[in-house]
Amino acid sequence: MADDESAEDPMGAVKVVVTGPWGVGKTRLLTELSEKPLKGTRRRIEDPRSGDEIVVCVDFGNLKVDGDLQLLLFGVSNAIAYDEIFRMLEDDVLGSIILVDDTMPASHHEAVDIVEYFDRRGDVPYIIVTNRPPEGRPEMAARRVRHSLRLDDDVRVLSGDVSDAEFARTTLIQLFEAVRETIQLDPVPTR
Repeated sequence: MADDESAEDPMGAVKVVVTGPWGVGKTRLLTELSEKPLKGTRRRIEDPRSGDEIVVCVDFGNLKVDGDLQLLLFGVSNAIAYDEIFRMLEDDVLGSIILVDDTMPASHHEAVDIVEYFDRRGDVPYIIVTNRPPEGRPEMAARRVRHSLRLDDDVRVLSGDVSDAEFARTTLIQLFEAVRETIQLDPVPTR
């Protein structure tokens, strides 16, 4: 990374975390967004709550957005390890995309802990993405997820197939809009 000029310029790179329960489409979404093949790592750590050993997976990709701006994309799979992950990322995260899978209702329940983590932090804007909604019924999936995760009305919830490049791009635009609203910047260009 030291050879990448944009990584040396603190204004040239921003970090986005894509997270959610196992198997909901995090790697698929990152694959659609990243310009280069993903790099991944798996590490065993001790669960601070139970003392059990758990596996934490982190995928990494990047996307050049505009000029010299690079998005550093991190896919994180285990909510227990978020504090460690955020220390590793130096707490410098622009925002997060939290995924659930509409075909896996258990993923909604598991995502509650993730949403609560980001709500407690309070410094990382996030959006919720429902992957694989019923065909032609994305609004139904969004309502179901909003209810099951007990989300406030101001939290953005999108429904679509993360393997679709256009939808993947839309998730980033919506995340940037959520960030913009949080820090009150001008609207994000959609092109």
